[in-house]
Amino acid sequence: MKTRQWSEERIIGLLEQAEKGETTIAELCRTPGVSENSFYKWRHKYGGLQVSQAKRLRELEQAGAGGQPPQKAAGRVHPRQCPT
Repeated sequence: MKTRQWSEERIIGLLEQAEKGETTIAELCRTPGVSENSFYKWRHKYGGLQVSQAKRLRELEQAGAGGQPPQKAAGRVHPRQCPT
């Protein structure tokens, strides 16, 4: 599994710099070597969160990925499984 290179603190710090609007997103990403795609994914995921909230989000994601299969939707039947 790939290790994390960026902690929540660094990601949120980068997002806060972007919110100030002092530099463009391209310039802001170029300095630490982050792709713009990663920046926009982080902004979608962590936008508006504080560091403590982002850490809690990660804990919940790890707890949710405990190897349990996803829940099936109640009452939904695949068309090929319908009795005719």
